Amino acid sequence: MVLRSIPLCPEVSPMSTAYGAFNAIDSGVNPGSNLGRDMHPALVAVSKVLAPLMQLMPHYTTPKRAAKVITRLLTSDSTETGVYFDENGDPMKGSKQVHDPAFQDRVVAETRALLATLPALTTDH
Repeated sequence: MVLRSIPLCPEVSPMSTAYGAFNAIDSGVNPGSNLGRDMHPALVAVSKVLAPLMQLMPHYTTPKRAAKVITRLLTSDSTETGVYFDENGDPMKGSKQVHDPAFQDRVVAETRALLATLPALTTDH
């Protein structure tokens, strides 16, 4: 997920571009990410052998390619917000749930509630 900024104060819309942008990325399947490190050793060995071939399949990527896409999105001059990007950095449609205003309100409310439980930051920290 790529975050630029998320305004969480009640008087600001959570998707307001005046306070930054909030975008997400599905970086695809990344066999080189070591996310499968807890797999059985035999599966780890097989995946290492197959990893170069898997990169040719749709939605598979490498750490280097994923980093390039994420960097391009973070450094773009775009003012778009609320965009969901695929592993190539192309806009894609998110799930029905993320387009549901009631769900969006719930996420914002629960995030604010969670943040309210954290100790306040002071200048001496």
